[in-house]
Amino acid sequence: MKKTVGFLVLLFVSTTLLAQFKVQFKLIEQSAIKHDTIYVAGTFNGWDSLSNRKYLMQPTGENEKSLTLELPAGPVAYKFHRGDWMKVEKEFNGREVFDRSIFINRDTVLVDTVDG
Repeated sequence: MKKTVGFLVLLFVSTTLLAQFKVQFKLIEQSAIKHDTIYVAGTFNGWDSLSNRKYLMQPTGENEKSLTLELPAGPVAYKFHRGDWMKVEKEFNGREVFDRSIFINRDTVLVDTVDG
């Protein structure tokens, strides 16, 4: 009986750890200048700052872009950029934005705004 319970617990834990969840990144641009290309980079792609089309946000409205990725459960940190780290998102005063972070444990929609 103990072996059966132990096996079921192990099976549940391993399934949860291997689960992939849909994470939708929704971005609202609040800057006066609208940008054609905005990418998302983070712990899920090794902070890849290259212009990788897999991480290119797609327009969904006049000031909105979106991208959906399959990510494993766990902590995720991310930022938005325009093709490299020289063009990473900024606050309205020009300061660099801190890493955004969330813990993924189910399908998730993240709504963020970018000032510049």
